[in-house]
Amino acid sequence: MKKAFSFVVVAVALFAQSAFACPTQETGPHFLGSGGYYNYSADDNCVAITGLAYPVTMWCYSQSANSVASTNTQFSYTFTVNHDLDYWDADIFVEFDDPNNSAGNWIQMWANVTHGSTTTPTLLWSHDGRDGDISCQRPGGSFEAEENDQVEIVVYAGRANSNATVQVSAPNIYGYF
Repeated sequence: MKKAFSFVVVAVALFAQSAFACPTQETGPHFLGSGGYYNYSADDNCVAITGLAYPVTMWCYSQSANSVASTNTQFSYTFTVNHDLDYWDADIFVEFDDPNNSAGNWIQMWANVTHGSTTTPTLLWSHDGRDGDISCQRPGGSFEAEENDQVEIVVYAGRANSNATVQVSAPNIYGYF
């Protein structure tokens, strides 16, 4: 009986590890007219979280996300570029409601691209309570990366007021050719 139990535990552990292999494997190519794209979007389980956040489902898209519950929370996802592509886009699903119009409730999204020993940060998108509310949107931006570069998409967010809503999804990442 011990051998059978040990086998089941090992099998479950191996399945769990392979079910959430990180980084998430890109999909594609997907073709659009004369070009196309690869999808490098992150699986929720592959996003590293530093700070206080809890999982939620966004009402608009029924999209899984994290609700920020502290003044400084970081969500990061890192992958290596496997293809020579022309340009890159990244975005996140966002729910942002701030009745205080406060700079203390905020989100920033960055792409940190490492080529050789040089890392180049690019601000993709920034928003705080003074900019107004956002609902059912996918803000983001573009960045440059080459084959074999390491890309880290980082979302920094803060919620200073308990009556504010700051929710962000795992990043959606697309490389186009």
